[in-house]
Amino acid sequence: MVLISKILFFTSHHGFYTVILLFLILGGLTYLTKRIWFFILAIPLSILNGFCGQFLNAWFLNKYGVESTAIITSDEETNSTLNDMYIHDYEAVVKKQDGKYVSTFFSTTSATIILLKTPSEFQEWK
Repeated sequence: MVLISKILFFTSHHGFYTVILLFLILGGLTYLTKRIWFFILAIPLSILNGFCGQFLNAWFLNKYGVESTAIITSDEETNSTLNDMYIHDYEAVVKKQDGKYVSTFFSTTSATIILLKTPSEFQEWK
């Protein structure tokens, strides 16, 4: 599960590198198997990653992730806006289940910080 989580994190945060890797891997499969449909498959997968990569990562984390505690150590307002609101870049220290601390980062543009639940699924709605 950790490996899947790392792969989904990479694909959702590094879209350009993911496209390059998709073309290299599927291009290699095309070369080895002599079947062009592997290479053709790289185009829709690249497009889907651009639109759905973050949501797939968010779904996976909400489904299989474990809740933990974190302390935000840095909040930086960027010059970029989304829906007329400034985007914030955060750095945080997360306490893992084994008690160790790990530093991480996230942004207000990341779909992984959005709960993929409807209000009726919450016990208390504030």
